[in-house]
Amino acid sequence: MKKSIFYYILFFSFLFFCKTTFSQDIPGRPDPPRLVNDFTSTLSKNQINQLEQKVVNYNDSTSTQICIVLVNSLQGYSANEYAYSIGENWGVGGKENNGVVLLIKPKGKEKGEVAISVGYGIEPYLTDAICKRIIETQMKSYLIDNDYYSAINTAIDSIINELVAAKFKPTGNNGENDGLILIPIIILIVMILIIKIMGRSKSVTYTSKNDGKDLFNLWLLSMFFNNRNNHFGGGSSFGGGSSFGGFGGGHFGGGGASGSW
Repeated sequence: MKKSIFYYILFFSFLFFCKTTFSQDIPGRPDPPRLVNDFTSTLSKNQINQLEQKVVNYNDSTSTQICIVLVNSLQGYSANEYAYSIGENWGVGGKENNGVVLLIKPKGKEKGEVAISVGYGIEPYLTDAICKRIIETQMKSYLIDNDYYSAINTAIDSIINELVAAKFKPTGNNGENDGLILIPIIILIVMILIIKIMGRSKSVTYTSKNDGKDLFNLWLLSMFFNNRNNHFGGGSSFGGGSSFGGFGGGHFGGGGASGSW
């Protein structure tokens, strides 16, 4: 019994450590909220304001959020992983999961990297191939010339044009009804797992096989609560500094593309 408790503690400590470490590597959600976030001081204030106004206007007219992020380091992660994590942790997009993250790590001693990550609701319209084409044919030449403003401005225009051409319109129901249907099923599964774990904990004979099953059950529980926090928790602060009202809790599925120069 003591051995199994030790494994549980070790397992959850590992999960907590991984999540905390990765979260610390990602910049915190901007407060006051902004769609253009330059952590590298690459863009001038005027350039930031122009880009901010463009993406805020698009957000106001469509509810689709295009978030621009410039960082000095990817902290050892790939550009795709980093962009995806920003989208998830910041909640870029709304309940329609209609967010886009454009990430740039300017070229310094190491190569420059860029990634476009898209929310679940936009993936069918802004495909991996389209994202790759935007990077290679629209952004790359500007990035090579260190003209980051033009690269970003062109990418924003291309993303908007692609979504307009695809006639993308947020429905407002993307994932919402599915979530309501799944809630009773998820609750039932969680109750069954808890009962199974509690029942085994009262057993005198506790085999290593049962330890493994319970570890798996606890892993499922941890994934449930993690997803629950992502879907139903939090939000973002609403402050000044921009007419942008804040991120809406959008979710990302890993779609998009990346490149380097």
